Amino acid sequence: MLFLNAIIIALVWVITPVLCLPDPTGSNHGSFEVQATANLTWQGSLTEDSPNVTFTGRSIAEISSHIKEVAPSFAWPEPIIQSRSVRPLVKNSEDKIICDLTFSDYGNYTDLLDQTAQLQAMPGFCRVAPMSQAKPLSCNRLTCTGSSAIYLCNDSDNHDSISTCARVGQYAQEILDWCYDGKDSNVKGQIYDGDRWSVIVQGDKC
Repeated sequence: MLFLNAIIIALVWVITPVLCLPDPTGSNHGSFEVQATANLTWQGSLTEDSPNVTFTGRSIAEISSHIKEVAPSFAWPEPIIQSRSVRPLVKNSEDKIICDLTFSDYGNYTDLLDQTAQLQAMPGFCRVAPMSQAKPLSCNRLTCTGSSAIYLCNDSDNHDSISTCARVGQYAQEILDWCYDGKDSNVKGQIYDGDRWSVIVQGDKC
């Protein structure tokens, strides 16, 4: 019996590190390695006076390719690259931002700053499908440059996550503002929206 108890204790010790506490919204990202498991749907107008259209792809870059097939002259608005923000964050930012992600590698601050600027300049809406039993983590890798990426994740199991792409970029910027300490180029983090979706910045293989 003592030998059996010792085995059980040893198994608990081995398994426990991969189990994570629930995040503030009740989702369970910590139990998974974050990777692209869902397509991104973008909805918006290609010109100022044109009706909204919808494109789906594995990333913003792929959606851009699809758009250029029907509108070769299309281009996203030019992003405005910001330096590190010193503005005060919204109240309770600390409650909805997690910097010490045990399941993610560090990304490069400069690469991520460029990506957040790209997203903040984008018109239209970004949408990711809900989770399912076969897909317990529904995330899309929106952008990836260098060795860093920004993900949009849907924490709901019954409705799409829908947000303006610019808002997703603003959330990514908040992570950089809150989690980057200025000591080196490393940064990672996750921010939760009240409508059960989140944004993750992390290291990645692009």
